Amino acid sequence: MEELRAQLNACIASIDLQAFPSASNAHRPPPKIFIVGLPHCGTTLAGQLLASVSAFSYISNIIANFWMAPVLGAMVERSLGFSQEDFVSTFDSTHGATEGLTEPHEFGYFWNRWFELGQDTHMLPRALAENFDRTGLRQSVNELACFMGRPLVFKNPTWCDFHIPMLHDIFPDAVFVYCRRDHEFCAQSLLSSRLRRYGDRNSWWSIRPPNYAELKDLHWSEQIAGQIYYSEQEITRGLSALPDKRLVVADLESVRNHPASLVEDVYRALSEQFELPDLNLQRLPDTLSSRDSKRVDDNDWKQLIRALERNYSLASDAGDQPPSSGPA
Repeated sequence: MEELRAQLNACIASIDLQAFPSASNAHRPPPKIFIVGLPHCGTTLAGQLLASVSAFSYISNIIANFWMAPVLGAMVERSLGFSQEDFVSTFDSTHGATEGLTEPHEFGYFWNRWFELGQDTHMLPRALAENFDRTGLRQSVNELACFMGRPLVFKNPTWCDFHIPMLHDIFPDAVFVYCRRDHEFCAQSLLSSRLRRYGDRNSWWSIRPPNYAELKDLHWSEQIAGQIYYSEQEITRGLSALPDKRLVVADLESVRNHPASLVEDVYRALSEQFELPDLNLQRLPDTLSSRDSKRVDDNDWKQLIRALERNYSLASDAGDQPPSSGPA
């Protein structure tokens, strides 16, 4: 299936979308919403909440199959009778993946197309960043946003986390939603993903920070703790360059206790610059159950906690300011 999808996208990449005025000729494209944060910190849930209130558009599992021509994917979605305005999520996922044709998708192949340029981390080195195809990305995203007609939500922490200033430069009207969760539960979920996908604690999973080459040969617990610490450092560094009105912070437990609050915060951040339809907050649950409890064996849990404490303690001893979500 992966090979067939790749062949399909090679075929549709040359489609001339200029033939569709609604996809390219809007005077002002709708703004973008980028959801960022550590792996397994609630970014998928944030995307599902925003997708469920009819005011925003998003990348569905249907559209994600057409990463070389996403406007075509949106056309296919509509032709099949699916309306994003009617979508309500199940608010369920497994390690960031959703089930159902119209559930939100990370759009990984699309972002790989722009950012995967031969480096071994998820952060572009300076030489590659200087030659990055900003015009191409801007055009592709704006064509999709114009066709869909509402602010467009993207959730791909793997690539967006480390390129926040660049994305803000390309899309100056974008709002960034920063999802946060207690470090120990992010670490536990990363370990669970390794075991689920590979059956091996030592097999790297998800985002690779700039010092990945140094981390990958450490003990598995130090890998995960370093992955969290150094990724968070890069995220908060990037966010610090944003104007306050372009940033919405979403702590996972607060979002679970009051799901509508995140949607209302994003809505307010965008309403000053774009005329939005009314929110359908009644579609959202009043609360969502927490999954934050110890789910691995005692030995694994202790090793994760110790590794997190070492990383944040060493950073504090070196005089570094702790990231905004604090040590675990």
